[in-house]
Amino acid sequence: MRHWLRLLALAGSIVGATAVRAEQVADPAATCGRLVRTLSDKFRFSPAGPPTVRAEDLASALTSCEAASRNAPDDPHIMGLLGSAELFAGAASDAARLLNAAAAQGDARAQTALAMMHQSGLGGVAPDAAEAVRLDRLAAAQGFAPAQNDLGFMYGHGLGGLPKDGGEAARLFRLAADQGYGWGLVNLGDMYLRGLDGVTKDEAEAARLFARAAQQGMREGQYNLGFMHEAGLGGLPRDMTEALRLYRLSAEQGYPGAQAALGEAYSNGNGVARDDAEALHWLQLGADQGNRRALTALGLMRRAGRGGLPADAAEAARLYALAAEQGDSHAEYNLATMYLQGAGGLPRDETRALDLFRESAEQDVPAAQNALGVFYLNGRGGLSRDDAEAARLFRLAAEGGSPEAEYNLALLYEHGRGGLPRDEAAAVSWLQQSARAGYAQAQEKLSALGRTW
Repeated sequence: MRHWLRLLALAGSIVGATAVRAEQVADPAATCGRLVRTLSDKFRFSPAGPPTVRAEDLASALTSCEAASRNAPDDPHIMGLLGSAELFAGAASDAARLLNAAAAQGDARAQTALAMMHQSGLGGVAPDAAEAVRLDRLAAAQGFAPAQNDLGFMYGHGLGGLPKDGGEAARLFRLAADQGYGWGLVNLGDMYLRGLDGVTKDEAEAARLFARAAQQGMREGQYNLGFMHEAGLGGLPRDMTEALRLYRLSAEQGYPGAQAALGEAYSNGNGVARDDAEALHWLQLGADQGNRRALTALGLMRRAGRGGLPADAAEAARLYALAAEQGDSHAEYNLATMYLQGAGGLPRDETRALDLFRESAEQDVPAAQNALGVFYLNGRGGLSRDDAEAARLFRLAAEGGSPEAEYNLALLYEHGRGGLPRDEAAAVSWLQQSARAGYAQAQEKLSALGRTW
């Protein structure tokens, strides 16, 4: 949920900008300003490729900004708007010329856009982090919300030679948010949601900020608010219907996190009728943008052969590997099981499986904690046998709801292993918990003991 930087000049996509109607061209300056603001605020950072702009939106912005420039060729504000439009069109050299001229005359939008060019070295502008900070400071001092937000991002991450300062980042985000700027609302909301960098965690305040961003049609705000409705955070009711409505709004604007969430809902039948075709559609869109959650969920579907596609373990392994490279804990676990089995064209490799199980377990995935416990219990993957460490891991996993770990912990109590006392009552209790979750081995053992669950 960390989406702090609104980048004008880096890779990304623009969706949903408003087309200009013929009657609006009567006031080209106002139309130019509105369209450039809309396009600017829709930009997002992505490593996937260069900006892509809906042709009609770009044509409308360029037409209105060029008309405004003809009416006021020396107006720095119009220069800045036209420079931004040229930037969206990929005419970076023309954009740099216009933006430099406007920035030198104090136009805040031009200073902010030029700062982004200095960050990325776009259009022949020399990469210069210090100059980017200087320009953003000038624009922020004029109260320009996008510059306040971008400067907050740099403080939040210690970029441009600035010290990492969460308090200053929050202050700047708040200045932008107080003006209703969408990115400021989302970024400040993220800090409140997670209690980042000295900001006191306040889920209710996060929900309020995300709601304001969502009302503006900002896809990041829609997704974050949807997540809070799904989880019932911030005093919001747990409401999957509302969560799905918000996820869809965000997903239709191309937000990969929302595409993954919507795809998983269709895959699992969570709040909506299970629909493998819809699941594949949304998960593929998210996976195409490299979203790790979408990659993992799509891998599950491809391995199982759902959605009318044949089962393909090799493709599943490829998808899991892509997600695991980004640190996705569930992908790490799934990929580990494939290395353990030698599935999907992967070699049987207990050492690699152990590494992946460990990485997943460190992110509190119960199934991975249980698997790692089994490795310690049996001395696999080059580990020395360690019943006490196995018992610790089984307990963590059991408390996290793993039925298999509940069963394994029961066996240790039954035999008094791993530093645990021999305790029949504890063993039966864990067996019953496992059996109630549907774990067949626990049910069979309780039946053999003449116990119910």
